[in-house]
Amino acid sequence: MEETRWESRTAEALLEEFFSRDNLRQLALSAGELLDCPLLVLDDTFHVAAHHLPLGFSDELFQIVTWKQKMPCAAARSPMKPA
Repeated sequence: MEETRWESRTAEALLEEFFSRDNLRQLALSAGELLDCPLLVLDDTFHVAAHHLPLGFSDELFQIVTWKQKMPCAAARSPMKPA
């Protein structure tokens, strides 16, 4: 299924379109393109809900996380929580 790219290019317009379409993956794609950077959206159990990986970007942890669809525990630990 091919997703249509949002035509708007402002953060406000992206949010308005997200709320009207309720499509988190499309929002991550469009926001990542707008910001020209990788974007990772995690749920509260550190599973990948959506992501954007720009062409030419290479990061081993990012690629592992998007491939496994879950953030490794060591990378997900908060400095506020005891180890």
